[in-house]
Amino acid sequence: MRVATVLTSLFAAFACGDAFVAPSLSESCVGGKSVTALPKSSSLHMSAFDGIKEPIQSYVDIWTPMFKQASESGLVPDFLLHWGHGAAMASVLLSMGVIGAYSEWKSSLYYSI
Repeated sequence: MRVATVLTSLFAAFACGDAFVAPSLSESCVGGKSVTALPKSSSLHMSAFDGIKEPIQSYVDIWTPMFKQASESGLVPDFLLHWGHGAAMASVLLSMGVIGAYSEWKSSLYYSI
């Protein structure tokens, strides 16, 4: 009985979801019925990120000229500008994962005695 209730709820949630509908016309589920909404006006339609868009853009604009200048002057190769941050984060993640796995393995050997 409980499984049937959960499956019914999941089906209703996915059947009435409007995540992949074009924003101009959307269908939503109200009271079990599919309702087509009117197109939203641009003044009323606001994203959740509109409040932080301008501060983030101004922060990015601080660093962009420095990276362009470093690339144009030849101080930094293009592949390093493109892949450098991802490689640095991968090395941190892998080193922390290896150290954590090793320390857990050592502690499990210590406590199994």
